Amino acid sequence: YSRLALLLASLKPDGPVNIIFMVVKRKQINNVINLFVKSNPRAFYSIEDVRSVSELPTGAAHRISRRRNCNYLKLCLPFSLHAIISAALFTRAFFIYNRNSIMPRTIVITTLFLIAFLPYTLPTGVAAQNDPNVARNLPITGRAVPQLQAFDAAMSEFMRVHSVPGASLALIKDGRVVYARGFGYADRDSRETVRPESIFRIQSLTKTFTAIAIMQLVQRGIIALDTHVYDYLALEPFLASGDTFDERWKLITIRQLLQHTGGWNRDATYDPLFQTARIAREMGRTPPASAEDIARYMMGQPLDFDPDSKYTYSNLGYLLLGRVIEKASETSYHDYVRINIFRKLNMRSMMPAGGGLEERAPNEVRYYSQSNRMTTAWFGQYRGQSVPFAYQYPLSVHDSAGGLAGNVLDMARFVVALDDPQFDGLLSSESVRQMQAQPPGAPGLDADGKPKNPYYGFGMSVRRYADSRNVWHNGALQYCCASRYAYIQSRRFGWVVLFNIRNNPDGKHLTALIGDVIYATERKIDDWP
Repeated sequence: YSRLALLLASLKPDGPVNIIFMVVKRKQINNVINLFVKSNPRAFYSIEDVRSVSELPTGAAHRISRRRNCNYLKLCLPFSLHAIISAALFTRAFFIYNRNSIMPRTIVITTLFLIAFLPYTLPTGVAAQNDPNVARNLPITGRAVPQLQAFDAAMSEFMRVHSVPGASLALIKDGRVVYARGFGYADRDSRETVRPESIFRIQSLTKTFTAIAIMQLVQRGIIALDTHVYDYLALEPFLASGDTFDERWKLITIRQLLQHTGGWNRDATYDPLFQTARIAREMGRTPPASAEDIARYMMGQPLDFDPDSKYTYSNLGYLLLGRVIEKASETSYHDYVRINIFRKLNMRSMMPAGGGLEERAPNEVRYYSQSNRMTTAWFGQYRGQSVPFAYQYPLSVHDSAGGLAGNVLDMARFVVALDDPQFDGLLSSESVRQMQAQPPGAPGLDADGKPKNPYYGFGMSVRRYADSRNVWHNGALQYCCASRYAYIQSRRFGWVVLFNIRNNPDGKHLTALIGDVIYATERKIDDWP
């Protein structure tokens, strides 16, 4: 049985495998483990995971695991351990078959066959979950930086623990990009790796660029922060039969849209950017609805609260800002930010994000969810076909709210610009100050009536200190992806991370988890390149 176990151990798929097993004498199990630890120690880096073997009662089926994702009769260990332990258990039963008739020969052979081949039938996302091989063998691309190897290890471990297929990370120190690397897989099926040049959807990081565009137009005197949006856009509200116009729409200003105080609460009602098919049908149009359709439709709906009375994050507000930019500049949103922001910062990869699977750009990663959820495409080339849930949204309508894509290198160039008081010439110092200022009135106060800290400025979150500011923004799209940039002014340290999945298996947003890892690792670095 030693030879058979070695044969099975040579099969090394990516992760764990379901096994039904019968426990025989504990002493013999432990002898087998000890034998192979001595003969092949590299295969047993997770030997601590099987310490419960010696505690199993004879003749019972159990689980050997401390992993949260293991079910009854599931052995969640690296496959090399699966093969060795299971082969030892089953072949031991086979050798005493003639004497004790413990189990039929056919069951033994069938089970060993399943052990060998079942891993290849498992979804890659399941197989890789919580497997130390993911961290140990995770592909890392981009130029290695010896002084910053701690970030290689920290990012690899983060991806293992949280079951992340692919990501890219860039670090900025003292106004320079000092690190940019890709981790894991852009496409799990083809094993295409993530590179620093790989394109990701950046979701709501887009809002920062929208806010900068607005402030450029304010500087030029074309619009003002207190311009009333309803009158400026002069769009005709779509009112269904019997509906009445909510006059509070006429009070909403550009400043309020920038600070998410316009009057919409998506948790109380809905987010119209994800209701484009329904809105188009109600308006008598072919789905999906356009950005202007959504603006007109929502102008016919009542607000959820009085403008400027409280802060509630709103994609709709930033969709409306995109329409303001288009009217003020007499060009499309994407053309405006390309010419006036991305070209100036040499951010050449930035582009409109595609929503459908057929719109995936060259060099763009694929997007995943922990549940591998599928849906039926209702637009585009794959209409009527089953597609991953990440490809169900027509992102053209998200343009100014979350519709950009790009690589981590270009996003790092933007964070470098944040090191400059004028954002590397994009804005005046006064405009930057306004972007990072505390919101006036109730939206800028917490429940105790004290100034919020942190708070949302114009297109970015801000944490205020006596002589400096930290700024950041998160991005996320359901069943798709996540992103974050951050800049710590006092330490002149910044970072950008892009993921091709949104949550970990527990449903927690990756953007809420990665910050602590980045800052803990930063504190370990004494010698920056």
